[in-house]
Amino acid sequence: MPRLVVFLSWILALLVTSVAAQRIPLPSEPGCTVSGTVTITVSDVSGARIPNAFVLFRANRLGDHNAKKVPVELRTNSAGIATGSLPCGYSDLFVGADGFTPQARELLIEQNTSSLSVRLEVYPQTEQ
Repeated sequence: MPRLVVFLSWILALLVTSVAAQRIPLPSEPGCTVSGTVTITVSDVSGARIPNAFVLFRANRLGDHNAKKVPVELRTNSAGIATGSLPCGYSDLFVGADGFTPQARELLIEQNTSSLSVRLEVYPQTEQ
C-alpha cells in the first residue's frame, strides 16, 4: 500500500508540472506591450451606417488587479465608424444608439490594427 501512495504521488506531481508548463501567456505579458488600434463600424440590420453611435471600451484585466481600468468612450462619425487606440489585452465592448438595441461583447486587443462590424437591431416599439 505505501508503494501505491508513493507511485500515485509521483504521477500527481508529474501531471501538475506538465499542466504548469503549458500555461498560455496573457496578452498583457511581454510581446504585447503597446496599444492596438481598433476600428468599429456600426450599422443597422439592413447595412445602413449609424452616425453618432456610442462606443465604450472597458479594460478587462482577467485577474490583474493592479492594472488600470480606464474606459475609452467614442462616437461614430457620419459614416458610422469609430477608431480608437486601446491597451493590449481583453476589453469589454458596448455599442448603443438611440432607437436601437445595444450590443455587448468581449474583444482581444492585439498590437496591430483590428476592425469589427457591429449590427444593431431597431428597438421594438411598444404602444402606449
